[in-house]
Amino acid sequence: MARLAAFLGAAFAAGGPLAKAFDADDISREFDKFTQAYGKKYSPEERVARLADFEANFLYIHAENAKGQSFELGLNGHADVSNAEFMNTRLGLVRPNRSKAWGDLPLLGTMVASGAALPSAVDWRKRGALTPVGNQGHCGACWTFSATGALSAAWQIKTGVLKALSEQQFMDCSRENSGCQGGGMDSAFSFAKTTGLCSADSYPYTAHQSMCRSPDSCNVVIPRGGVLGYRGVQPDNEAALMEAVAQQPVSVGIDGEGMSFQLYRAGVFSHSCGTRPNHAVLLVGYGRSGTGERYWLLKNSWGSDWGEGGYFKLLRESSGAGQCGVMTMPSYPVVRGGGRRPTAAPPSTTTRGGGSSSYGRPPCREHEVLGRISGGVACAPRCESGGCPSSVPHGVRAQPRCVLKDTSFWGRFMDIKYCALVCHSSSECAAGARCVGDGGSTGVCVYPDGGQRSTLLGVAGSATLPAEGTRRLSREASASPGILV
Repeated sequence: MARLAAFLGAAFAAGGPLAKAFDADDISREFDKFTQAYGKKYSPEERVARLADFEANFLYIHAENAKGQSFELGLNGHADVSNAEFMNTRLGLVRPNRSKAWGDLPLLGTMVASGAALPSAVDWRKRGALTPVGNQGHCGACWTFSATGALSAAWQIKTGVLKALSEQQFMDCSRENSGCQGGGMDSAFSFAKTTGLCSADSYPYTAHQSMCRSPDSCNVVIPRGGVLGYRGVQPDNEAALMEAVAQQPVSVGIDGEGMSFQLYRAGVFSHSCGTRPNHAVLLVGYGRSGTGERYWLLKNSWGSDWGEGGYFKLLRESSGAGQCGVMTMPSYPVVRGGGRRPTAAPPSTTTRGGGSSSYGRPPCREHEVLGRISGGVACAPRCESGGCPSSVPHGVRAQPRCVLKDTSFWGRFMDIKYCALVCHSSSECAAGARCVGDGGSTGVCVYPDGGQRSTLLGVAGSATLPAEGTRRLSREASASPGILV
């Protein structure tokens, strides 16, 4: 380890702005140091090919570092492979297929920016919510490292228990994903809802897909039912993503192609890159560098010798898809748990409320979203196969019905519907609530809007509210800013 650290320090320093010309002997000596530091062994034929790749990377590092950019490159364990080979074995994010009907996935709504005051900087490494940096190896399993990182962090924030989860369990058992051939975090979160999640040490990572093991054969960290689902974050919106990661680490995708990202060493990565994600990472904070660059802080899965101990800073832009597409497809898991929550975080859209009934006064229970309807708000559980939870607050005579819909693009595409209490007058609602659409019309029970972060809901097209009630609901809802996705 000491020899590796010394090699990295020397190689890093040599790649600074005072780059010089190197001859073949210089390159050969540096390659020998590299192979010794990393314990690399090659056949004679392979050594020739690896030396050629190393030379190209070595010269690229020195040329780029001479430009004086906001980031620096350096030698790491991936310096003996070409960028084409590297991308082929490390990038495994499969973007969500928006042509597929995802009605069965446990999407709990889309988080939007509330306008709440946010911390000037967030770093979940300092809050004890992150497990050690992993190494996916020659396998496109970045999606499972991002998903398990988000899940273990969410569980720690809820319960105070930090334990690394098994990436291999997701590789072997998450059938919507394809192991080393790629996968997605949303599908991983959906799988996590259906089973107990094993610890990494009891179900270790092997970098290839194997037969699925039962949770009975491992040490379960998160029991079945501990994961409620996942929530999307408003895409292409800096404020929404900042608010989300202030609450908990968030799974994101980026464009991880290019030699500069392969050989990133430190600083705020601002190199040109695409905006179509192909690599999954974990967003764990944000801040501003000593020279003023705004950045996102992310955890990678390429080992701790890559980047800043396995982490990297990405230029934080305020509009569009963000640097390398980081703002295009964020999501995070929602876990049941209990106990402490992060004190610096804003309140969640679906925080736990008191009592055992649904449809109560906010804050909402974990299986509900706080929906904004006609100027009021309601705690709305998601419709399950057209049915709604039957438990209502004491004394309420309004009836649960599947009458609301998520009006975001994502919600419309996936036909996400929610339940509400359908009423004829405010007397049928709980104390403090009113019936929007009373005076002869059927409506829904809502509470006054206290300015909490909420999801804009409208009346579902199949709902059987009379025309007058429907007009009142949809007229006011269409005038609200809603969620822009």
